Amino acid sequence: MSEKAKRGGTLGRAPIGYTNTLQRRDGHDSRSVQIDPIRGPLIHRTFELFATDRYNYEQLSDLMLKHGLSRTSHPDQPPRSIGTTGIARLLTCRYYLGIVTYTGTERPGQHPPLITRQQFDNAQAIIARRQASSQRRSRLDHYLKGTLYCEKCLHAGSPTRLLSYTESTGRSGHRFPYFYCAQRGPQPRHRQYIPAKYAEQHVTQIWKSIQLTSSYRALLQRTLQHFRSEAVLRRPGRLYLTEDTETRKTMNQTIFSRIYLPTQDAQHA
Repeated sequence: MSEKAKRGGTLGRAPIGYTNTLQRRDGHDSRSVQIDPIRGPLIHRTFELFATDRYNYEQLSDLMLKHGLSRTSHPDQPPRSIGTTGIARLLTCRYYLGIVTYTGTERPGQHPPLITRQQFDNAQAIIARRQASSQRRSRLDHYLKGTLYCEKCLHAGSPTRLLSYTESTGRSGHRFPYFYCAQRGPQPRHRQYIPAKYAEQHVTQIWKSIQLTSSYRALLQRTLQHFRSEAVLRRPGRLYLTEDTETRKTMNQTIFSRIYLPTQDAQHA
């Protein structure tokens, strides 16, 4: 098998878009890989559509199913999409460049390519950019993270249910930041959330309404990096409004162990 791979031959079954053929020549079996006349052009079309940067893996899988790109299935079964995993594997498969890989070494294959190097490189650039964007989103931060808890979970007997923070992006490109309760289950509190701006307003109102004791004022003064006079600390609501987000975070974590917020059901938002 290693000699066949070194010559650019395909070991095993060729990926979707190709067909393994067997011919009898001079009394000997001759195996080769040819472009599938139906699926081959669909692989090329998949790379073209992905290059527009308008489709995610799921959308592209569903769209290509309508064009006829499906998993191999029993004739009596309806065709199925290749799925997001199949699309991800397809878009990173170097075999479509006319290359075979054996023990980590690439060699020119005996099979014809389905795409150009430019198409493949464009797809890798889009994938890399999306992965980098996803990693940035996974590190989203907010000065209220780690302080807010779900009020409905408190009443349901789970007082330690911390609210998580994320941001979603609508079709118009507008970002919607919100805190949500990750508790899952049959209870109505499933996927409870509160928009970030309402959470910020709620916490601000708390600061406006409280009066700190002398011991808490002293604690806050020691915690804050810059000096705050006694007169300023006697009006914590005004102080909170005038500070930057990092100082607000410090103030919240110093004075409050938990802040419970009312959330709403995402299904009725």
